[in-house]
Amino acid sequence: MNSHLVLPLHGHDASVAEVGGKAASLIRMSRAGLPVPPGVVLTTAFFAPWADEITSSETWSELSVRPLDASAPVSAQLKRRASTLPFTPAQEEAPGAAPGSYGIG
Repeated sequence: MNSHLVLPLHGHDASVAEVGGKAASLIRMSRAGLPVPPGVVLTTAFFAPWADEITSSETWSELSVRPLDASAPVSAQLKRRASTLPFTPAQEEAPGAAPGSYGIG
């Protein structure tokens, strides 16, 4: 996977692993000449710092050993933690630069 955090929906080729299924489908549609509105996608690399933080936590480890019917409180704790994670400097810069870089906005 490359290190791009934001990619255009037009004029680019990206894998599902890089951008997710919906964005990959939109990119393929654009390349096939189908009408796709201008836009950008936040790549999986954009979200990687947050995923790494959450999955390396003790709470994540606790979730993996709890029975499914007892996971709601731990899931809620992870959700609260995720909502407080700060943007990295690269994340802060990427979306702001994207509209001008890709001719939208």
